[in-house]
Amino acid sequence: MSGQPSNLGDILAIVHSCQSFNAVANQLLPTLRSIVWNHTVQAESMLGGLIDGADPLLNMGLGTGGGRQAAPYTLGTLYMLSARLGMASPPDTTYQTIVEWCATFEPHQARLASDRVGKLAKGIVRWAEQHGQPEDALEPLRLLITRYPPSPGYLTSVHPVFVQLCCTTRHFPLALPILSVPIYEIDKEICDLHYTDNLLYHYCGGVALGALKRYSEAAEFFEVTVSSPSTVASAIQVEAYKKLALIQLILYGKTTPPPKYTSPAVSRAFRNSSGTQPYLKFINAVEVADREAARKLAKDVEGFQTDNNMGLVQQVLDRLPWLAVKKLKETYMKLSLEEIGREIGLSDDPKGVRTLIVDMIAVGELSASIHPDGTVSFEGESALLPQPSRIQIESALVQAREAVEALTALDRTIGRSRDYIQKALHQRDSGGMGWQDEESMMPPMRGESWEDNL
Repeated sequence: MSGQPSNLGDILAIVHSCQSFNAVANQLLPTLRSIVWNHTVQAESMLGGLIDGADPLLNMGLGTGGGRQAAPYTLGTLYMLSARLGMASPPDTTYQTIVEWCATFEPHQARLASDRVGKLAKGIVRWAEQHGQPEDALEPLRLLITRYPPSPGYLTSVHPVFVQLCCTTRHFPLALPILSVPIYEIDKEICDLHYTDNLLYHYCGGVALGALKRYSEAAEFFEVTVSSPSTVASAIQVEAYKKLALIQLILYGKTTPPPKYTSPAVSRAFRNSSGTQPYLKFINAVEVADREAARKLAKDVEGFQTDNNMGLVQQVLDRLPWLAVKKLKETYMKLSLEEIGREIGLSDDPKGVRTLIVDMIAVGELSASIHPDGTVSFEGESALLPQPSRIQIESALVQAREAVEALTALDRTIGRSRDYIQKALHQRDSGGMGWQDEESMMPPMRGESWEDNL
């Protein structure tokens, strides 16, 4: 490495010599990038190694309670820690070292090397899995995802890694604070994002929300996945389409068309793929209120189990009586419990019908009254709808305006991107209904799938 540091000790000397942000950005960063780009394998091994058997990260205070003392050297330690956790056989690294780095790093320095932040996030998951405790990666990733972006509305390469891990470890509630913040900012300068990062984040977010029975929010996440711009259908998008359709059946008893800006390739893939035909038949049976056909399709088709969607299918079946009652309300103002039972297929269970109506009223799904003589009077739905205050309305309008402005700016940026235009033209000219090969991006299955929680 002529003219470059030849060992980790030399690199550490440069790290310690760069005391200002300008020195870090203009001297240390080019040096580290040059080392990695010119000698990839050897450089990663050197950066992640030890010095005469001693751990330089520990010597800098990381893992010993001195993380804040190491914060001024964030860029250097980021390169070292991300290199180490990416090695096949890394030196022993303690949980405390990883957590301290994530809790004390200097965000402005870390944003100079967004690719290393993404590498670190994946390395933390790999380290935890190697130790047989994948849950140990959750807290470091939570710290990383909350401290790294300039504001919570940024999508980063850490987002899909964290939310996917929440799903694979079944710690769905841990993802809620992240999922509850709308994404309105994408900055390639500080976020080393790839197309599948957006898809995987929203897909896994939909799974987590669905597992928590937050179906309306789950539908929004799956819809973002399905309608993300593409000229070739992605495997992730098709899987999201399946789950979106089932959740819509749970919510409304029918499916709704995807947004008009959804790529025709994605819609064609869902309609024409052999793997989606069981879904189309099931959807049709539910929408025409053929309960027997729906139950038979759910029982006889293996495709739902293969896709780990049997939980959602069962939720649809459980919701059929609820949906049937709500459909009756559209036609009748008053019915007896016996009449309702006949209409929804529970004619031999009047107590069950009463329990169903009571449950629907209790959870706010139905506005109705049960009279002593066993008749049910359906009422207007206005009482079920919360009335927003003027302050809430004004706040929502401000948020909507800011979102529109951010999306407009992003659209202009993408429109000026030469790489994006060239890729779009290339994919258009290639034609066909090919699928992007993103199966490898899907969360790994370990025995019972995490998607079974849906």
